[in-house]
Amino acid sequence: MGRKAALLRSSFILSPSSFVVIPVTRCPGGRGNLFKVKLFVFILSGLLWSSSPVAFASDAPVQYRNVRPSDAKWKRAKKSYGKSADLLLAKINRVDLKRLKRQSSLVVPARPVDILDCSPFPQTLTEVANWPKLVLVSRRVQAFGAYERGRLVRWGPTSTGVKEQPTPEHLYFTSWKSRRKTSSLDRSWIMPWYVNLHTSMGVAFHQYSLPGRPFSHGCIRLLKDDAIWMYHWTDEWVPNEDRITARVFGTPVIVFGDFEYDKTPPWRRLPKDPRATDVTLEDLEPPLENYRTVIEERARAREGLKGPQGPKGPKGGVTSIDACTRDVTPPLGPLGPLGPLGP
Repeated sequence: MGRKAALLRSSFILSPSSFVVIPVTRCPGGRGNLFKVKLFVFILSGLLWSSSPVAFASDAPVQYRNVRPSDAKWKRAKKSYGKSADLLLAKINRVDLKRLKRQSSLVVPARPVDILDCSPFPQTLTEVANWPKLVLVSRRVQAFGAYERGRLVRWGPTSTGVKEQPTPEHLYFTSWKSRRKTSSLDRSWIMPWYVNLHTSMGVAFHQYSLPGRPFSHGCIRLLKDDAIWMYHWTDEWVPNEDRITARVFGTPVIVFGDFEYDKTPPWRRLPKDPRATDVTLEDLEPPLENYRTVIEERARAREGLKGPQGPKGPKGGVTSIDACTRDVTPPLGPLGPLGPLGP
């Protein structure tokens, strides 16, 4: 067989980055050249994979299935999910670690995945790439997503307000924090890792039990790991000397979406619909555009603050937190000016 015929005899290598078929020519006696070509294709496919704009989890939805925690096959398979398996399953099923062990059935990924792969929020949000920090809280899917310059850095489950007293849809800013806060409704209710969002509305992040549905009095309950992380990651406000008005605001937090209390929670529908909990750009565009001006103004004010961020600052020119947000604050209704409410 001549050289021309040999050139026509080709095999193909599949690049995982974009599923491009690349021909690799086989030349008689040219094993060294063939090795070089394969090596080149291997390196090229790796570069394409790492630089591809679509190389993130949300492009290929994670598949899910229902399992019984007591099932022997699942117990063996769970070992392949690594040390963070319980935390991953708690987040997917919107329950705390204690309740996780008592569930009769669980929604689990069909294969081992990273926690961020199961996020209902987009991995990147170019619309907020200039914002230093942002927290999104979806009441519909009972989850939060934390972003730095448009990149998702953490997500976790939440338990927001019950049907009779839902957590108000609103733009908040983190203000003060406390490692341990007592409820004004019942002194026995202790709320660890408390991050205040709105005092008069009684809204805050804190650790408390997650039963797999909205169950709070208005606060946003978190897993312990997430509550500790949120406590350290969010920025505190910088108050004026009166300790009432704000010189600089903290991290913006947007609460949006509506939970359907009378229907099966979206995360329970994941085995049949892997996109059931997706928070899409169409969901996010209205609140992001509605609050963009306020968020960007306060972000610039914070970044422009020079020197130590202590309580002392120039007097005047800053209104109270409640007054600053009156354009986006819903009526207080039954919540009232009670300060920190129940968990």
